[in-house]
Amino acid sequence: MLLRRLGRPTLFPRVRTCEALEFAPVVCWEALRRTGSLGLWEPPALVPPQRLGPQDLVLVPGLGFDRHGRRIGRGGGHYDRTFPPGSTGPALVALAFARQVVDRVPAGPHDRRMDAIVTEYGMIRAVGG
Repeated sequence: MLLRRLGRPTLFPRVRTCEALEFAPVVCWEALRRTGSLGLWEPPALVPPQRLGPQDLVLVPGLGFDRHGRRIGRGGGHYDRTFPPGSTGPALVALAFARQVVDRVPAGPHDRRMDAIVTEYGMIRAVGG
């Protein structure tokens, strides 16, 4: 993994009991375990989580996005609880296919917007709106 060669840890999300996420390092894909009621691939429970700060970047999944950084997830609210609007913390970058970027995505006051969206055609910096 490129990040490890650069001396940066690669952290993966793990759902906590309060339905927020914590992030723990994984040194290889084989270390991930399918766990929890959602059946997600997560770091093993014994690996301690690390705190994320403003210098970090989180790749955020989603079903749809708009150019204002609004996102439709899977409805669990995990990323919204972990990274509420107005919180200082990592940059949130969505990975998506261009067809997932639409004119407008509904959002509420509890939704934190993405800072950027990366598609197969390049990066879209989220604009206010």
